[in-house]
Amino acid sequence: MTDLTESLLDSLLNPGIGRNAEQQFKAITLPSRIHGLFSLLQSSLLNANVNANHAKANANASRNMLACVLLRRDISSIAGHVSQHVHTQMQPNENDIIAMLNGMVQPLLNFFQQPLQSQVQRQLGFIIAELCSALSILDGHAATTTATLVLHTIGHACFMAHKPSLDLLASLAQRAPFAIQQGHIHLLSNVLQAAAISCAADAATMELQLPSRHHLACANSILDVLLNISIASDINMRKNAPNLVLNTTLSPPSANERMVQMIQLQTMAETDPKKKTIQHEGPVAALGKLCLPSLLKIIHACTLETSSNVNGNINGSNRDEIQTLMQSISQIAAMCPSLLAGDAEILALVCHVLLGIASRSEEETRLAAVEALVTLTMVPDVKALFQANPVLLNLCIGGDNENRSGDGNVNGVIHTCADVMINGVDGDVNAWAQQNVALQEDAARWEDDDQATFAQEIMEHFITSIGAQSLGVVLGLVEMMLASKQWQRIRAALAILEICLIAAPYSFASHVPVAVEAVLSFAAWDCSCVRVQFQAVQLLTALCRADEIGEDGSGAGGGGGASSSGRPKLGVRKQHAERILATLAQLMKSECTKVVGHACLAIVAYCRGGNGKENSGFCVDKSLLIPFSLDVLTRIGNGPLSLNIAGNVDVYIRAFAAVACWADVTQEHFEIFYSTIMPGFIECTGYGLERDATGNFTGRGSSADEFVALRGGAIEVSTIVGQAVGECDGLFHSDAMKLMQLILPLLESQESNNSVVLIPQDQLLAASARIACVMKASYAPFVPRVLPYMLRKAKEKADVSITDGDESTAGQESQFDEDTGMETITLALPGMGVKKLVLNTAQMQEKAQAARAVYEHANSMGAAFGPFAGDCVEAFLPLLQFKYSADVRATAAQALGPVFDSACEYALSATNADHATLPQKVYSPIVLSMAKQLMDEDDDDVETLSAFSEAMSNLAYSAYTHANKNVRACMTCTEAKQFVSAVIKVIEKCVLRRKVVFEHMVTGSIDEDQMIEYEDLLSVQSDFLTGLVDSIGYTLKTLKQLFVPVFDSAVAPFFAPLLKASSNIDAKARLGAICLFVDCVEHCGAEAAAKYGPLLIDAVTEGVEDKDLELREVSIYGIAQLARRAPQNCLQNVACQLIQNLATIAKEGSEKRKEDIQNIRLVEYSASAIATMTLFKSSPFVQLLPPPQRTDIIKIFLANLPLLEDFDEAKFCHDGFCELVENGDIDLTQNLTQVLKVVGEVADAVNDGDEMATQETCGRFANIIAAIQSQLDASLLQQAFANITEEARNGINLLMGQ
Repeated sequence: MTDLTESLLDSLLNPGIGRNAEQQFKAITLPSRIHGLFSLLQSSLLNANVNANHAKANANASRNMLACVLLRRDISSIAGHVSQHVHTQMQPNENDIIAMLNGMVQPLLNFFQQPLQSQVQRQLGFIIAELCSALSILDGHAATTTATLVLHTIGHACFMAHKPSLDLLASLAQRAPFAIQQGHIHLLSNVLQAAAISCAADAATMELQLPSRHHLACANSILDVLLNISIASDINMRKNAPNLVLNTTLSPPSANERMVQMIQLQTMAETDPKKKTIQHEGPVAALGKLCLPSLLKIIHACTLETSSNVNGNINGSNRDEIQTLMQSISQIAAMCPSLLAGDAEILALVCHVLLGIASRSEEETRLAAVEALVTLTMVPDVKALFQANPVLLNLCIGGDNENRSGDGNVNGVIHTCADVMINGVDGDVNAWAQQNVALQEDAARWEDDDQATFAQEIMEHFITSIGAQSLGVVLGLVEMMLASKQWQRIRAALAILEICLIAAPYSFASHVPVAVEAVLSFAAWDCSCVRVQFQAVQLLTALCRADEIGEDGSGAGGGGGASSSGRPKLGVRKQHAERILATLAQLMKSECTKVVGHACLAIVAYCRGGNGKENSGFCVDKSLLIPFSLDVLTRIGNGPLSLNIAGNVDVYIRAFAAVACWADVTQEHFEIFYSTIMPGFIECTGYGLERDATGNFTGRGSSADEFVALRGGAIEVSTIVGQAVGECDGLFHSDAMKLMQLILPLLESQESNNSVVLIPQDQLLAASARIACVMKASYAPFVPRVLPYMLRKAKEKADVSITDGDESTAGQESQFDEDTGMETITLALPGMGVKKLVLNTAQMQEKAQAARAVYEHANSMGAAFGPFAGDCVEAFLPLLQFKYSADVRATAAQALGPVFDSACEYALSATNADHATLPQKVYSPIVLSMAKQLMDEDDDDVETLSAFSEAMSNLAYSAYTHANKNVRACMTCTEAKQFVSAVIKVIEKCVLRRKVVFEHMVTGSIDEDQMIEYEDLLSVQSDFLTGLVDSIGYTLKTLKQLFVPVFDSAVAPFFAPLLKASSNIDAKARLGAICLFVDCVEHCGAEAAAKYGPLLIDAVTEGVEDKDLELREVSIYGIAQLARRAPQNCLQNVACQLIQNLATIAKEGSEKRKEDIQNIRLVEYSASAIATMTLFKSSPFVQLLPPPQRTDIIKIFLANLPLLEDFDEAKFCHDGFCELVENGDIDLTQNLTQVLKVVGEVADAVNDGDEMATQETCGRFANIIAAIQSQLDASLLQQAFANITEEARNGINLLMGQ
């Protein structure tokens, strides 16, 4: 059956003996290899005890180790082998292989129990675990039987804390979680409790000695078992969950299906403690309560005075074991927190032990202990447990320096982290100052500060979790540190202030003025220590990022439910702009270029604003920059941009960024600096490049990394500045042409894989996109020369490989090679073995950058880009399902939006049939592909989800708007149902996730910072939800009555229950539901309006008085549509109430100018709705009002005209206005000025291209003007004409000329 021999194994051990040994080994079929390896191993182990030859024994040991390693590796792949050959005449067949694996278990267990070399015994344990894993895939019943056999066989040894048996148990739970059933867990609870007690009792017999390394190692093995058993329990619960989105068939799953299921479940394990919950009554909490006290007792013994050295620190001989224990506890805190916090007493014991270790260890171990504790506090439910035990919470925050416990002083998390932040920094300031910061590195990090940086990260997580309750201790400590003369303490204090700002921005807001004063003081250019100065600039950058923290979604925070009482606005720029910019400008002359570069980045932050998050920058009010432009730009020019380029490229590029952001904010006000600054930037774009005799670039030059970076930065700043002043009399046009003369030859010369890069292609393409933004349609001649490079990048086959991996690296973090751009990760996959996945992440980034460049080109050029739309769709449509990068998928989706829009615009005038029909050909494939991919995206990847949602909405909107212009781009009804069904599934998941957030918000256990964090999350989800709903809405509007079957079968069943607040507290979900029902009433015909109007009326009546402004607006809009299109009886019972409410809202339009009304859309919709209900011939309640009330409503309606916010409503109401004038309902004598104002301003707007009235209505306007001229006194007319706006006078003159 096999050709495997001892000599072949010996050859594998000694490749020089037989070079073809590995090929011979691989040529043997996998089942035969497994059988042969097992037979050789079995024979060798049986003969081991009778072999007296020492040399031969050593040879056998080496051969046995190799056989074990190879056998385990092959067993790990056998299930995948079976699934691949399931439809072939594979011999042996699946049943034979299962029988072979089953037959191996008992012999291996027998050998495992014998006294063997420890490494061989350990490997045997791994093989047994791998056998269970393979059987879990091939035969679940056999796997459970095998697991039971293993547990009974090694149970007694585990009971006695036998480490190899405990390690086997941990491996079994890790590799074969499906084989661990609930009955096993009950048995294991007793075994592990006994093991922990046995280990602790044995350690205690050593009287005054430190627990031995053996005892600590056993304790760690028990922790590993607890962790893996808990994960196995969780996996099995998810496996059996009724709503699990996995393959669940009525028939028994195949081996391949089981393997996929195992991979999904084991790779879906949640590792973010913020998303974990504490299950107090579950099996995991019970395990912790039984087993942890004895284990913690062993660890705690390490903190006693008798086990410490003369310095009070834990004896160094056990440092590695204690560090490993801390890492295990940290992993448990992240993945199975119920083990540590399922019981209040256990939680308290864990905290005391970890704080004890943190108080009596060297830096690395201290941080490991604190990290474990802080990881546990990151679990939301743990904070509620701390609130129930304030003494414990205060101990964790500030420690117990009064020695109340009798175990020596215990430092809290804050003091421990602060101490490491002080003492863990590099003391060589000169070395720090002389080392430039690479552009791809975080400027605030320094490799010799690793311990301090780690402590800083831990403190940030802790303050984020605990919030305001920690600030008292933190700020008291900071005050003392700032008063110190030691630069390390001051630096650490400034770093802690930054942590507070990031981790608890709202609680810290009242302390921001003090932080600003401190930062401006220590950032002074003549500060004695550049490290303090640098840290002050770092804090100033954070303050600028957080300045707009109160602007993000204040109020309901994304809709409904609980909300914060108010968001403090820091106002850092408004109050301190002059001092901040003066300080940063002064720093431009610092002798430390590291400080200069960081000050440039602070200017970037000042310009971009933000709400405390790195990726949320937005341009600030230009008035906060313009007064300081001359000083800041002059200092940058005379400072960093005057340095010798050699050795200072990093500073130059940061200065480029500062200027670019300044220009981006000040826009046309940057024009006065353009002629001074731009020539230098243009010169830098060609620095070190060769030119021909005519001065043109040849595409050759210096390829030194720093020069490549310099030119790339220069071309970025040049085009950003050019884009900023682009509207200023063609100021940038000539420079844009110069830049294109550089870009085009470089794109051509760098096309081949082996070419020398002079400016990175992504920067060339991004620069050309900015130039396109300025040149717009006139850029079209360049597109054929630039676009092919983008499309080639998009179409490149993904550079990905999957090969057999090295098990020693399995499960480790991915490794990135900066030289090749390749990222490597090794995974142990059930049924497939250890696989190494290698991805060219640099290529992924290039694909994403190409998509962004196409987006900018299409968005800027409009119809002029249309001829190239087909090629772009062909390139980017497949990338919507690009499985290796979410960024590529997201950018491809975003690019397709303007590409499709340009195709539609071009189709309006296209004579080529392919171009004219392209929108119809590509629309359905694009949006259906997007909807399908949305269902598969990670629910936590908000950026990707939002990108798809927004892109899909834009596509649907473009299809709808262009359908009105006779460009056909719509789905069939079958496609629409498929599309809508997919989108609704995504909406359902989003609504359910929002529901969980609302439930957390009303618990009362979260503080203000967490409340705002939830509101921000809801706000992001709200934007995502809006895009999804709009996608359905625009599809409905495009298909109109053809959409009714889709509405009946898919939309109404899901959204109807979401219409009312009584069944749905999520205002944004209600908003989406009401929008779609209103759209149905408005666009799907009278029959649909009659069917769904009654369902809608209660929702909009309730919505008129809702707190959510958007919900109120759409509810009032819905009332207008119901009044126009639904049967009268829909509104009959609520008409009087609605008229009263609408009149109250609309009345504001008669009391204030439009520009003074805060919610102008709400007011205008109310005026439109009440007029629709009561004033026109078609109004359902035109007879309901008595004459005095009707007159009052006419006055309110007239005062709100013209309507400016919604042109569809404006068209209807302006036509209705004509009806009222023509019928004499509006007295021309009393209302002459307002009538002329309405008629004139609307006519002027229509002449300017705003569709505020139809041509028919404008004709009625002309007749009204003619009637006024003939009926009213000329002096009265002249007086009224003088009192209206210039726009109204222009409009009337236009009408009189008709």
